[in-house]
Amino acid sequence: MREKSPNVYFFIPSKKIVSNFDIDITSYWNWVNRFIRYTPLDLPDGSGKCGSIGPYNWTIQTYIYLKLFKYKYQITDSLNVEGIIISHGDFLPRYIKPKSNRFIVEIKPDRSLKSIFANFVIIQNICDPIYQGIGKFLISSAYIDYWPQPSIIKRRLSRGSKIKNVCYIGKMEQFISNVNDLKKEVKKLGMNFKIVPKKEWNDYSEIDVIVAVRRKADNGKNSVASNLSTRKKPASKLINSWIAGVPAILSRDEAFIGLKKTENDFLEADNLNEIIIQLKKLRSDPKLFNNMIKNGIERSEVFYPQAIAKQWHSLIQKKIIPNYFIWKNSFYRRFFTIFFRSIFYPKIFKLICRDFIRHS
Repeated sequence: MREKSPNVYFFIPSKKIVSNFDIDITSYWNWVNRFIRYTPLDLPDGSGKCGSIGPYNWTIQTYIYLKLFKYKYQITDSLNVEGIIISHGDFLPRYIKPKSNRFIVEIKPDRSLKSIFANFVIIQNICDPIYQGIGKFLISSAYIDYWPQPSIIKRRLSRGSKIKNVCYIGKMEQFISNVNDLKKEVKKLGMNFKIVPKKEWNDYSEIDVIVAVRRKADNGKNSVASNLSTRKKPASKLINSWIAGVPAILSRDEAFIGLKKTENDFLEADNLNEIIIQLKKLRSDPKLFNNMIKNGIERSEVFYPQAIAKQWHSLIQKKIIPNYFIWKNSFYRRFFTIFFRSIFYPKIFKLICRDFIRHS
């Protein structure tokens, strides 16, 4: 007899949010910015408040979209439920253990795995070391596309091919360090450069070009970690620019290069001088500028929320639920997973990273 399909929950550590859940996707962006500013969630293990948008996007926003497209999954504020619990790593206690009827799925962002006993891991970049080399044999994982920026306001068509406003949308610590020099050089071209505030990350209406060039890792102790982190980041800046109808100048991150088919997808730059060269190129070639806008609109279709919701449903039904049943029905799998992770967890991840660096 076929076993009953388990309940699938998205976990949010907030009884208030779950018990009065009235957030829809049209209000989500304004809601999450207000929430983070005034009442951010407490992180587990006494590690502070969650002031980053990512964990909310991966959990609350995912639940909202799946509900919008009629996929019947649930939301919970409790970890003491039977079935499959999916949540961002920041929301999960580090040492929470799965049980025979509790299966933990961690959504892992651009950093190390948080929950050491996670049964399954969702990654946002196929170059993530957990998904490559020896990592894929030690931990069950799957890739899924990140949601595009919610409530995107597209570039106004009336702006044509002129380039007046050049912008960066993202965290400052991930952008080139010589921003003041960039502003001066952009101004010499008769253009304005602006760092867009977080609450306006959805508004591309007056933006003509997006620039997102990552600052270089230093040669010190953190250089390896910085190098690996670029292999864990999604291609969000590129995908958002496609949807918004704005040409982009981007650094050569693996996620961007992995999506690139032609020059019309984005222009490459790794430093200030290359950014200026590419801006001059766009200014002198309106045909290229317009082709990039047209191409982006065509490429963005597979990254619209309905398509990503289908990815989520397929992943849950075809990979996560079968893995849940294997876990539930195998005492030995449960015993050895808990036993070996308890003893060898640091060594496992050191091995994964070392193997990945050696083969990159």
